[in-house]
Parts: sequence; C-alpha cells; structure tokens
Amino acid sequence: MEEQRSRSPPPLLYFLIDNMNDAQADQLNHNLVQKLIELNHIQSDAVAAAFLATPRRFFAPNVALAEAYENRALPLKQAENAWLSSISQPSMIAIMLEQLALQPGMRVLEIGAGSGYNAALMAHLVGKKGHITTLDIDQDLVDGARANLAAAGVRNVDVVCADG
Repeated sequence: MEEQRSRSPPPLLYFLIDNMNDAQADQLNHNLVQKLIELNHIQSDAVAAAFLATPRRFFAPNVALAEAYENRALPLKQAENAWLSSISQPSMIAIMLEQLALQPGMRVLEIGAGSGYNAALMAHLVGKKGHITTLDIDQDLVDGARANLAAAGVRNVDVVCADG
C-alpha cells in the first residue's frame, strides 16, 4: 500500500495568495483613506500619502484583514472585560496628524507606542531626515511595536520602554 504524504501547495500558489492578500489590503486601505477624506478628517495630501504608504494590517496582526481597515479602534491588550491598550481609530489619528502639521526633518517624541501604527504614520510625514521616538511603559507593547515597525519596513522610529 502506498504511503500517503501530505503535500504543501506549490510555491506559485503561495505567491498568488500573498499577492491576492496584498492587493486586497491595498484596496481596503485605499477605501479607508477615501472615507477619511470624505469625512474631512484627512485634509492634506501629506496625511493621505502617509495613510496610503502605511498598511494598518502590519499593526493589527490579530484581526481579520477587513477588520484592520475599519474606521474603529482595535484592542491590542485586554484583561477580562477591559481594553488595556488599543490602536486608535483612524479618523482620530488623521485629525491629530492634520493638527500636528509635521514637516520633513522634524523629530517627534510620542508617549504611548501602542502597536507602532501612529509612529509609522508620523515617520512617513517627517521623512528619512526626521525621526520618531515613541515610549511605552509595557514591554510587551514595546516588543510588538518594534516587530510591527520592522514588518512594515519603517526604519526612522525608536521604540523605548519607559514611563513618559
């Protein structure tokens, strides 16, 4: 009797699935940005470009792809029936970024690293000559933010475990 072996899908199938997920994520991100523009939360080309260049899915790894691009806060860390930390609602982040009016070359200190998503958006706005330092008191969140930023390819952010 012939031995049955489990077979992995061929590499091309993995490539196609990854590209399909990337294309779907890009479309979901584009739709979110369009909604934020329509709501007048995103008002500048710079903030729109930051959102388009920063995939939220890298910062919300424990939720479904579509959920990552909803205009709502997402829990990062929970205890029983309470959120201890969250990724802020995109509309609130957009309003804050518009009010900050960050420019290329600026240096920013953020208190509350969370998932690193806001730091990544700010990093895009300050550009390669700018720098973001983000603090969090929770080492688990610091480690997660570092991993998320690395996965998203963001290099001009330092994540520090400290009490701000």
